[in-house]
Amino acid sequence: MHIRYLKYILLCWLLIVAIEPASARDTGDSGTTQLSGSEFNYTVTALGAKDRRIEVTHNGEKYIGPLAEMSFRDRHLQVFQMVAKLIKGSCQNGVSSSEIFG
Repeated sequence: MHIRYLKYILLCWLLIVAIEPASARDTGDSGTTQLSGSEFNYTVTALGAKDRRIEVTHNGEKYIGPLAEMSFRDRHLQVFQMVAKLIKGSCQNGVSSSEIFG
């Protein structure tokens, strides 16, 4: 499995993990995961009843790319779209999805 795909899949997984605890109650959640020597930390902050913010840091550096300025919902959809494009592109290039995920 390619490392570049793992980073997108991991970010997607972090968002999925962060959604349920944040929507179930108005308290924040945080966690850390490590993949191939890279450490990813995430924090979910409840700003209001339906407003959440996810901050992701990689090796101590806060992610400040275009996704950082999006709303929670838009960011969630954007990450899934990026992962879907990666999978589609890999399958078109002769790599099956089972090689990506398995």
